[in-house]
Amino acid sequence: MKKIMAKKKWAIPALVVAFAMGYFSSVYAGQWVQDGSKWKYKNDNGKFVTNEWQRGGDNLWRWIGSDGVMATSTWVDNRNYFVDEKGVMVANNWVKATENGKSYWYYFNSKGEKQTSMWRKNGDSWFYLDDEGRVQTGWVDDDRYYCDENGAMATGWRKIAPADKIRVKNVPGESDDGKRWHYFGKDGKKYQAKSGSKHSEYKIDGATYSFNEDGYMDTGWVNLKESSNAKIKDFRYYNSDGTMRKGWYSLKPPTGIKETYLNNVEWFYFNRDGKPESSESEKHLRSTGLKKINGLTYIFRSNGTPVYGLQRVYTSDDNYDVYYFGTQAQSNVQKGKQEVKEAGGATAEYYFENNGKGYTGVHDGKLYYKGKLQVADKASKYIAISIPQGNGRANYVINSNGRVSKNTTVTDNNKVKYKTDKKGILIEYDGSKSGVNGRFESPQEPDVMDY
Repeated sequence: MKKIMAKKKWAIPALVVAFAMGYFSSVYAGQWVQDGSKWKYKNDNGKFVTNEWQRGGDNLWRWIGSDGVMATSTWVDNRNYFVDEKGVMVANNWVKATENGKSYWYYFNSKGEKQTSMWRKNGDSWFYLDDEGRVQTGWVDDDRYYCDENGAMATGWRKIAPADKIRVKNVPGESDDGKRWHYFGKDGKKYQAKSGSKHSEYKIDGATYSFNEDGYMDTGWVNLKESSNAKIKDFRYYNSDGTMRKGWYSLKPPTGIKETYLNNVEWFYFNRDGKPESSESEKHLRSTGLKKINGLTYIFRSNGTPVYGLQRVYTSDDNYDVYYFGTQAQSNVQKGKQEVKEAGGATAEYYFENNGKGYTGVHDGKLYYKGKLQVADKASKYIAISIPQGNGRANYVINSNGRVSKNTTVTDNNKVKYKTDKKGILIEYDGSKSGVNGRFESPQEPDVMDY
């Protein structure tokens, strides 16, 4: 452990030690006695003591072992203390001790007591001392923290093996060696799902990430609702680097979801909060679901996929407008005049306003209803069509090309005459003004796709 070093080194000449011992014996009733290279302590009764602490002339504590000899460079007093090569009790310092061929670092407080089951700072790093007092490496403290090979507490991003060291195969984001990405805060605690949750999101350097119960960084689809009936809005998608996905993305739909999908790969749009855009209603599209993205307008099904083709978009339970969202490759609101392939396979002319709504009324001399061009069949040549207008209706006369007959009188193939005003609205029917405000042909409805 390179960062943990003893604060002091002892290099006391033997004569100095002897002087220190002698000085002690001249002051106290007990005395230190040198026996060759060994030191012993005789109490005031003249007996050599065992298994106890005694101060030297330097006022530092030394341990007398069971053999009556002052211990050096070893554990003493039930392995709760350590004495150095001069026999002095280590205090306020780190010690690297070797046992059975393995070396460990320990810390002893001001009383010389070995510290256990606690964190201790050395320099700029924190170290964890286990219940034996050893500086730990790897996962520590109920697997909430991680210490590197030197024992220093980890902070920030670390790619490391799971705490249980059991590799789960085919887990997104797991490398071949079984290591997973974790993030540790400034206090060293790993980011993990909050209590009662399986996944929780965190902001790191401005980006959003998700972590599971074990603290693994999530990748791919994550069910934040954590239920079997979750909808697409309950999911988030995290890139291979763990960042929350935003914007358009083409990928496989999530599993374990209530909605169904037509394709193995679908397009999704994730808003700035990472939520996939989707319709709230499973029955039909709502105008509140229209979303402008990069200048284009889209609407999404309840499963999160963008709609395409001709669609009803409801403004209330009973009222709707018709929009054309183009081909599947486009899937956004189309405007102006369009040749639209309807649900039944036929192609018809449509006209859409600048906001995308199918136009109702006369445009460029042609009559449209909810965007669809109204035409008389060729067998009739002309027809009168009742178009809703305000609280009532207006009866327009059109030909087989959809053109409105204005300020004229025309005759259909059944010899029925229609007289119109300058707007093309019927004012006489077969020579009579009676009944001209009644209901004539209903408008031809757009043949929309199933939602």
